[in-house]
Amino acid sequence: MIPSQVRASSWSSSSAFSCSANFSGCLQDNLTEHLRKHEATQLPEVGLQLAATELSQFLIQPENRRQLIADPEKYTRLLAVLCRLTSQIHILQKYRDDSATSLGRNFQPARVKYEEERNVEITREVYSAEKLGERVDDPDIPHRNYLPRNP
Repeated sequence: MIPSQVRASSWSSSSAFSCSANFSGCLQDNLTEHLRKHEATQLPEVGLQLAATELSQFLIQPENRRQLIADPEKYTRLLAVLCRLTSQIHILQKYRDDSATSLGRNFQPARVKYEEERNVEITREVYSAEKLGERVDDPDIPHRNYLPRNP
């Protein structure tokens, strides 16, 4: 057996091959496992988003589109399902945002997003600086290619 065939056969028996052969199923399994461990409350929203993404990918493929155009009833049903998924995703996001807002000012989605973006920008400024100031009050000298983000 040629070494490349050995590597190929061992790769094909590994989990990497099974994931590449069934990408969406593997992606769904990995997302589900991650969410169960870290953010279980987002599981329904992610499931709906995954379903909407898969339907959209299905519609992008030309051969599937041709089959659906040939049968307008199926096409209409598929679009109705996609619209319902989008509506339910919107409802879940609104519920999540309203719940966070009811917890108080520190949990408002717009404020959290703004603070995260500000922290990322500060980190980017510091790590991309040509030279840091000697003291805390001294300004950092930005790198010559640094482009500040407009507020």
